[in-house]
Amino acid sequence: MRRLAGGYSVLEFLVAVILIGSMMLAFLDRVDFYRESAERTAMEQLAREIGWALRIRTAELMLANRNDEIGLLEDANPVEALDLRLGGYAGAGSAAGEASVPPGSWYFDRDSRELVYFPALTSNFFAPARGRARVAWRVVVVREAAQPGGRPRPQWVRLELATPYRWFDKNQK
Repeated sequence: MRRLAGGYSVLEFLVAVILIGSMMLAFLDRVDFYRESAERTAMEQLAREIGWALRIRTAELMLANRNDEIGLLEDANPVEALDLRLGGYAGAGSAAGEASVPPGSWYFDRDSRELVYFPALTSNFFAPARGRARVAWRVVVVREAAQPGGRPRPQWVRLELATPYRWFDKNQK
């Protein structure tokens, strides 16, 4: 090919375009990885905050000598029981209503009594359940040992993972 004075040949131009394109593809792949990592971090952080809010609510009930109300938290929707304002909260309903919940949203399943998150980005998400990607938590009331002739009283509350999942397997990326 003939080189113009001070210019580039077509071959040099094509090599530059291919190199820039390859670097852009690698960059976009990394951006998707970090977006998905940020979604996982935000989901896990919010679940921890809900767990702490439940513990604080339990402590408030204990200080007010309303220990019997602690047991009511087990069947309650934590979003409503704690009067939380969650971004991306799609409400509460039956398991059949989960299909209409958009990705990246929280939902309380009244049938299973689980607070569910539906990830929006799932290329690195692994869960044993088939079907739609989801992570679920359940409010668990810890009860003290039963006294002779009495029922075990609610003692504490925790938010427990109900569905195991793996996001970003160690063997990937």
